[in-house]
Amino acid sequence: MVVVLVIFGVLALCLNWHLRNVTGCFEACLAVATPWFFIWAGYYAIFSDDPDVVPRPMPLRMVLTLGISFVLGFANMYALRHGLY
Repeated sequence: MVVVLVIFGVLALCLNWHLRNVTGCFEACLAVATPWFFIWAGYYAIFSDDPDVVPRPMPLRMVLTLGISFVLGFANMYALRHGLY
């Protein structure tokens, strides 16, 4: 699962870079998804949770990882939209 998430993160990063440098625009969902893929790959590399099952109740570390991944994703989209890269 970790390898798949890293591959998707790299593909999303490369595709968004290509779109931004060739066409001058970017895809907002890729800008949000790229940090999400990398953060969740790190989460599943550190913790041995099953990625196919959402535990009930969700552990605090999973809730914090979910929040951090979305905050960083939207920060990435904001930076791309405002030319900070």
